[in-house]
Amino acid sequence: MAVTICPPGEWTDIAAVAGDMLLEARGTGFYVDTTGTKPADASEGFALASMESMVIATGIAVAVQPAQPVAYVRAYSNPV
Repeated sequence: MAVTICPPGEWTDIAAVAGDMLLEARGTGFYVDTTGTKPADASEGFALASMESMVIATGIAVAVQPAQPVAYVRAYSNPV
């Protein structure tokens, strides 16, 4: 499992894992961008609510941004 610290107000790249990735939001939700564009309006990304998860296919670039003005969030990524 990899844990990425994600500061508010900016996109943070999630390092790829071997194979597909399970991305989890624990505590605070965040926005997820898989287009590689990192939009200026974070809400254009997919909203991953607290205690939700999603599977990211191998080779997809992933960036996340906290959905609320918090000190930071942790993004947990695990090989599937």
